[in-house]
Amino acid sequence: MMSIITQHPELRVRSFLLATEDAHILYEKYGFKYIDDLKRYMRLYRPELGPKN
Repeated sequence: MMSIITQHPELRVRSFLLATEDAHILYEKYGFKYIDDLKRYMRLYRPELGPKN
């Protein structure tokens, strides 16, 4: 499911945010990284997916 969400061409989202208590390793596999000082939250940031022109 994470592969579909993060790679679907119609979901041109630059930033995903999620909260997890125990699945950090799973989400790291999809590019999510810890947010400083908020170990429960993770973010997938893709600056290359800028606004559509």
